[in-house]
Amino acid sequence: MKCLYTFVLETRLGNIAEDWEYQAVIDAVLRQETKLRESMDETQRQALNALLSEISAQTALEHERIFLAALELSRELNALGRS
Repeated sequence: MKCLYTFVLETRLGNIAEDWEYQAVIDAVLRQETKLRESMDETQRQALNALLSEISAQTALEHERIFLAALELSRELNALGRS
């Protein structure tokens, strides 16, 4: 399943970076992060890095689970359509 998830990410979501709404959110996040980092010392920046890494891992796991649930639903709907 991980291979399928990776394939979908690489082949089906490639144009997400071109979406204006997605880009606006990314830009806002980067501005906020830069502003926050400017007010932090090195220890605080390291703690922020660790926190952001954990949040990123959590989000990746959630997205993978959502993908798997959608795939399972698709299979069930496909089976219903065949009967």
